[in-house]
Amino acid sequence: MGPRRVPDVAWAPGVHDTLPQDDYGTPIRLVSLPNILPGWLFAYQLGVAWGEGRVGRRHAWGLLLGGAALFAALLLAFGYPASMVGVPGEARTNAHPPSLLVLALAAAQSGAAVLLRDRLGRWLRRPALWAPVVVVNLSAMTILCWHRTAMLAAAVPGAYLGEVPGLVGAPDSAGWILARLAWLPVFAGLLVLIGRYARGFESPWARTGPARRALAGVLAAGFAVFALGLA
Repeated sequence: MGPRRVPDVAWAPGVHDTLPQDDYGTPIRLVSLPNILPGWLFAYQLGVAWGEGRVGRRHAWGLLLGGAALFAALLLAFGYPASMVGVPGEARTNAHPPSLLVLALAAAQSGAAVLLRDRLGRWLRRPALWAPVVVVNLSAMTILCWHRTAMLAAAVPGAYLGEVPGLVGAPDSAGWILARLAWLPVFAGLLVLIGRYARGFESPWARTGPARRALAGVLAAGFAVFALGLA
């Protein structure tokens, strides 16, 4: 699975993005839903190719320059939203299903990561830099799964107070961005608190009975239906 196979999972987002959009930014459902898996497999395929030693510096430069050029063209010439996730005020989202802009960003980031790997590796030989990276990586899945919950734990109560800068409302000014940065320590503290109790759900459920497994399956299926917009 080398770099030449990567475009095999990139065609679906390209087809999806050429379809007409309705008022909610949702294209034809039959193409939109099957597009989710190949769209997110693009970066995974790049990782597999790199892990097998099939992505060299020449490929990395191509990913970086090509991804950056495509990203700029889609953003500036084709009117793609700048945010990688859905935000208030945008008619469409880049994340669900993933658009070509997400793939362009993933390509550029992957190329940069491969090019910087050796230099970063030398830096991380220092214990002072290596230790924090290891600590964060030990909780990488917890951070991925629960960071939005931590944000909502602050945003939902804050919504009752009106337009709290950086917490709710449209990100339409530099002041909002600065306020958001000020909220990051609060989000981080809530994430640490949530992660302390959530990590128990991430370990193997060796002592979980059939009833709880069935309940977890039903909840997972319900979330999948909601996430895919089927209900």
